Amino acid sequence: MDAEPKPSVDDASQSGQSEAGFGAGLLAEQSEMLGKFLLAPVPRVEIAPEIRRAAGKGRVGMTIMLLLVGMFYLLMSWLIISNEIPRMSNDWKLDREHREVTGVITGVNVTRQTQRRGGVSYRYEYAFEFIPDGSTGTMPGRYHETDSRENAARWHAGDKVQIWYLPDNTAVARIKGTHLEDPIGLAVGIILLVFSCALCGGFCWSVIRSRKNLEWLLANGPVGEFRMTSAEWVSVGKSRKARVRVECERVDDKMDDGCYRGVLFKQPEKKMKLAQSLKDSGRTVFGLYDPRERERGKKRRRLEIPETWFW
Repeated sequence: MDAEPKPSVDDASQSGQSEAGFGAGLLAEQSEMLGKFLLAPVPRVEIAPEIRRAAGKGRVGMTIMLLLVGMFYLLMSWLIISNEIPRMSNDWKLDREHREVTGVITGVNVTRQTQRRGGVSYRYEYAFEFIPDGSTGTMPGRYHETDSRENAARWHAGDKVQIWYLPDNTAVARIKGTHLEDPIGLAVGIILLVFSCALCGGFCWSVIRSRKNLEWLLANGPVGEFRMTSAEWVSVGKSRKARVRVECERVDDKMDDGCYRGVLFKQPEKKMKLAQSLKDSGRTVFGLYDPRERERGKKRRRLEIPETWFW
């Protein structure tokens, strides 16, 4: 069973801290407020609004960043799908309501080539013209397809082809036996949409879970005495200044050999300097932890260090 020490001025002075008093370096009112918070009996029914704001403010930037990433992927997937669905709809409509006339290929261009096993894949663009029934003017059209055989275009300029078009919208037309657009575009959009939803769902679940864990610790977390053993940058993307992570060990319970981790989000340059100073001085700090993680055998456990909320 975990010990649940209650911090006091005597405890702080006897723990070998190199700076006098709880929360050294904080403003007097901040130190007094944190002292009252940590001395309050569990469950802590009344938690000062300043404590709640201080505990959560460092996570706002990371929350906004993850939200923007999720929204970006959702927007991209929606743009792809909204562009592809009308084409697919017109394809289905052409299958049911088309008129057929003879047209002519007016141009063939290679738009892309890709080196693949067994040869080179070329992407061709075919331009064609046709005269709709009852009209004297020609209508232009384009068709894209991929052919994996080198220099093997399906049609050439001047070739006669059968054209399907919609009588109520002659701008919607395609060469018989083809499609307005490669269905792979819609598939990519759907896959991206599923990925975006999963990303946003995972983000929301992570934020809600983290918030619930923090609320539980604020109300029910026992207080332990810890000593920092390391302070390091945690790389996120290309920036190594994204956040600072500290690792601590229990001082008040020698039987507890678990590793307690705290992550400091805001102003990482300043927090790294303060965390490194605290580690080098050997001064102990009071922290909130979840004893259930120890019961589950979890070696790396979450730690909230109230003193750092005001850094």
